[in-house]
Amino acid sequence: HDWATFVPKHSIRDVIENVRRHLKGQPLEPMMPWYRGFQGSFRRDQTGRPGKFECVGVATKRGPSQVDVTELPVGRWTQDYKQWLLDQMPADGSEQKRGAVAHFREDHSDDSVHFAISLSPERAAAVESRGYERSLQLTSGIST
Repeated sequence: HDWATFVPKHSIRDVIENVRRHLKGQPLEPMMPWYRGFQGSFRRDQTGRPGKFECVGVATKRGPSQVDVTELPVGRWTQDYKQWLLDQMPADGSEQKRGAVAHFREDHSDDSVHFAISLSPERAAAVESRGYERSLQLTSGIST
């Protein structure tokens, strides 16, 4: 049988502290996932189940209908996110909106992501009230 597994990365300091606890016979502390250079955040899954976390990218409001996305959740590829944004734009030759994105531009570097997103004015308030993280698909689940 072929087996696949995924073990998220953790801070070496957290791992060392838990090894020390284990050697002393103390209970282990839960460890949050950690990725060097990741500017987003991790939080416990809303279900409260142990070992379940939510990875959150970074979105910053720049104007009434302008949002910058400067970090994607761990495991989300830039090209996949670009395709998702394209799918949220008006269909060719159509005024009908499929999603809230009017247009966007990319300004990435070798080690950073930057999508400057313009939301359709009629949908911008709804996107903000729902939350950029949720509305712009900037969360993903991780299990340890």
